[in-house]
Formats: sequence, structure tokens, C-alpha cells
Amino acid sequence: MKKIEVFQENVDRVELFDLDDSDIFEYVKSLSSLLELSKVSVLHTTSASLILRPSKVVSFLVSEVEKDVEEVKEEVVTDKKSVISEERVDTIIDG
Repeated sequence: MKKIEVFQENVDRVELFDLDDSDIFEYVKSLSSLLELSKVSVLHTTSASLILRPSKVVSFLVSEVEKDVEEVKEEVVTDKKSVISEERVDTIIDG
């Protein structure tokens, strides 16, 4: 499982999870292609979809994680400046 952290200008980081089991190098290469786009883009993962403006993305941090989830709660906060998705995870096991 991949944990994707998106860092944008003047916005708190956004954390997403993806069940994709591909090689992390290939995954990052594919993800980095979003930064080459000039229009608003959508990043789809198994946990959520994120609408972002590539010109405002400072960086992505992608890491491999193992996740044992008993309960996941998703809360979406809408603001003119940002859209933030927050997940509560009871247990995260880092392998």
C-alpha cells in the first residue's frame, strides 16, 4: 500500500492511501507526470480523489506502508482556499 502526502503552497498537507501494488519507482514516475500539467487535475486513489492545481503543488512524498484498519472515518472540510480529506485510522503497522 502507498501513502501519498501532497504538499501545496499555503495549504496543510493532504494524506491519501492507495492499494496499488506496483513498484514505488514506477508509481512515483507516474505521479510526477501530474506536475507537468497546467490545468486543474484529479488524483484518484483507492481511499479518495483529490482535485489539485499542479502549479501550486510543492512536492509529493510517497512511501510504502502496511495498514491494518479496523475503523476508518472520513471527514471532508470545504473552504474557498482548500479541500481537505481527513481519515482516522485506529492502527497503522509500519513494516
